[in-house]
Amino acid sequence: MFVPSLYDVQTIDISTNAVFTNTAPTSVYRGAGRPEAIYLIERLIEHAAQITGIDAVELRRRNLIKPDALPYHTPTHHTYDSGEFERLMDQCLTLADWGGFAARRKASEKCGRLRGRAVTPYIELGGVMNDRMEIRFDPGGAVTIIAGTHSHGQGHATAFAQLVAQWLGVPFETISHIQGDTEKVAFGRGTFAARSSLVGGNGLRMAADAVIARGKQMASALMEAAPDDIEFAAGTFIVVGTDKRVAIADVARAFFGVAGPVSKLGLGLDGIGTWSGVPGGAPNYPNGCQVCEVEVDPETGAVRIGRFVAVDDLGMIINPMICEGQIHGGIAQGVGQALFEGIVYDTQSGSF
Repeated sequence: MFVPSLYDVQTIDISTNAVFTNTAPTSVYRGAGRPEAIYLIERLIEHAAQITGIDAVELRRRNLIKPDALPYHTPTHHTYDSGEFERLMDQCLTLADWGGFAARRKASEKCGRLRGRAVTPYIELGGVMNDRMEIRFDPGGAVTIIAGTHSHGQGHATAFAQLVAQWLGVPFETISHIQGDTEKVAFGRGTFAARSSLVGGNGLRMAADAVIARGKQMASALMEAAPDDIEFAAGTFIVVGTDKRVAIADVARAFFGVAGPVSKLGLGLDGIGTWSGVPGGAPNYPNGCQVCEVEVDPETGAVRIGRFVAVDDLGMIINPMICEGQIHGGIAQGVGQALFEGIVYDTQSGSF
């Protein structure tokens, strides 16, 4: 899917070979297939730069998809909706002091070491498949998110609670998060392939909208107004053009009464939302650029990372600290994969 990457490749012909082997297969590690695709196209560009004598950055610049070509349909049938790929690369090069490399390489050579670098633009697919999210109030006005997604370190309990607090105007500390419990979660696909914030987040937005719509029915009864005359903002239902208002926590409590409007509206204030990415929905395409510069001791093979810069076009960032932490973690994991981790087999017997 992503062999063309961010480049204006008009024609592509791909064939694959399947090979039987006694060694362990490779599978999803981090990035779910994008690292292999990006590695292939970037090595091809580096090779082309060496053959043609064209500067590697200039060759990339000539071939990157331009903003006025978006939305852009790739020959592998994905439609990139937005992006400023050249701008991201330029920002990455500036932060990495790309122009100062020659002086740093000369300094390394004086110490008997080699110095190399690479710039790599890339693109990702986010928001595959679909999922179900639920928001439920209790009689005391506290809120529970019942998530079909699953967090194993990505901070969903924080990010999703931030969104619900913003949308429904309820205190962050009154929001709890349930996941992965088949007794409580009606349905969920878990977490994989960069999907939770898009699919889960939009599903959560639908659930919040359902809560507001249901809450308006109760608020209209409590304030003796037509539902169409009710607006919701900052955790409060308001009768348009009047000073009548009621907080969402009070509306939630009213849904647990033994008589009154609850007799017609039913018990409990809750909402369910679903959202679909692909197929049939609208995925997104986060993208970015990275520069890595390394120093190598030719006698020992030891590698030292001199500088590493990452610039990402992520869209709306829900929690900057979590987001930056995930980028740092991805870099650390990539460095580990490139330099330190290996599955080694005996060349004679082929045993592990």
